[in-house]
Amino acid sequence: MIPEGSKDRDVKLYKATDFPHKWEVTRTFFQGKEAVDMTLFQFDGKWWLFANMIDEPGQSLNEELHIFYCDDFRKDVWIPHTKNPVICSVQTSRPAGKIISYKGDFYRPSQNSVGSYGYGTNFNRIITLTPDEYKEEFVEEITPDFIKNARAIHTYNSSDRLTVIDVVHKIRRFFNP
Repeated sequence: MIPEGSKDRDVKLYKATDFPHKWEVTRTFFQGKEAVDMTLFQFDGKWWLFANMIDEPGQSLNEELHIFYCDDFRKDVWIPHTKNPVICSVQTSRPAGKIISYKGDFYRPSQNSVGSYGYGTNFNRIITLTPDEYKEEFVEEITPDFIKNARAIHTYNSSDRLTVIDVVHKIRRFFNP
């Protein structure tokens, strides 16, 4: 498991010792960097890690998609993609869930943060993924318009039988604490 840990300025890999109650850190990587929305993906004999990352506090975590790869994420050093950052756009860079395999193609969900953080979820077909090239094309966007009082949809995860989305709702309060 790789939980969100940007405030620690590193990324920790955990292994369950007594699932789901006890976990231990097995590796720490990307020390000194803030990384968010890490997505692991196995493709073409390698492990790929997609994440939005910054080097300096105060930079936006919504703008730059970085990709890294290795043969075994449990022990190898992550090698940066030669074109990092591979995407520089608040509209499509930040990951929004795991890579989806569908009818022979792979789709990378991304957050559309134009206007507000994680307003919508884009689906981008991965065209090329190698250590030296990355290309994707926009296919579709889901916006929160179809859910009453929803303000944003910034996570989409799906398996064979289940789809989970993360929705931000607007709640009217008479008194704010």
